[in-house]
Amino acid sequence: MNEIYKQEVLKYNKKDGIIALSFFVFYCILMFMLGVVRRLGVDPLFSGIGVSVIAAIALILLLLLKKDGMSSIGFHKENLWSAIRLGLFFGLIPLLLSGGLLPGIVIYGWQVAPIGQILLATLFTFIFAAHEDMIFVGYIQTRLYGLIKRDILAVFVGALLFSLMHIMPQIGFYGLAGLNANNLMWLA
Repeated sequence: MNEIYKQEVLKYNKKDGIIALSFFVFYCILMFMLGVVRRLGVDPLFSGIGVSVIAAIALILLLLLKKDGMSSIGFHKENLWSAIRLGLFFGLIPLLLSGGLLPGIVIYGWQVAPIGQILLATLFTFIFAAHEDMIFVGYIQTRLYGLIKRDILAVFVGALLFSLMHIMPQIGFYGLAGLNANNLMWLA
């Protein structure tokens, strides 16, 4: 762990960790409701964007309430461009695999997917990834160090919470049947 990050996480205490876990519960409720809304037939893409916007606004309000700056969730001017480049690079993976180039090639008879579909997939990938990174990497993971002082264990717990969050829409959609082997692979 680099020294700047170490100094950042050392300032958090148990109260910060408990608030972060409470925010995690709030976010899981949002994700569960996303599954319920999808079951009712609402467009999954736009209901997902709604959850993203609500969660991001709630996090920003929480940061303002606690008088934590945006730098407390990892927004630093010094590393902004490298973070954007890294995000765009890893954003290519879902773009290629889901709803982007490769499915377009297969579905459209070995033709590249329409440019509108590729741009839309890129936009949604950015929206979904941005709010998840702000919440989990920037907020929850750093505040977990207020409760868990061991680096590896704190990262493991953060990863477990991240996985659990992704199962919540499935439970909202399918009920407890959403806890099938396929969805539990998220925990791995």
